[in-house]
Amino acid sequence: MTEGLERLKRKRATIRAATTRLLTRLEDEVGKERPNIDKLREFLAVLSSKEDSLLDLDKGIEDVTPTDDLDTEISSTLDYMDRVLTWKVRATTTIGHQETIRDTPRVRKVECPVSDRLAHRQCRAPDLCVL
Repeated sequence: MTEGLERLKRKRATIRAATTRLLTRLEDEVGKERPNIDKLREFLAVLSSKEDSLLDLDKGIEDVTPTDDLDTEISSTLDYMDRVLTWKVRATTTIGHQETIRDTPRVRKVECPVSDRLAHRQCRAPDLCVL
């Protein structure tokens, strides 16, 4: 393995480790009963930046990887990027769901202090006299 390829792989490993930590935080937030939308948006912005860095590094690594090792390299890259994409979609879906819940008017159930006897009593119109 050439020194240039080794440097690219080390840099990618460092960024992947940071991305994996971010994905873990993202997974934890998405898994909460009431996820914080602002945190999810922040995580997505950082994740997009890391994804761009990884795409550039992956391209550089593919360019200098020997043909014999190319299939393994591409497969590894695709597997990792699938995980990133999966969690981006899940976070985006969660944000949309939470915004829908937030924007939906709440209906409160109001209890009437009417006793059961009065609730089942039939009302009768008053008798009218014609003169």
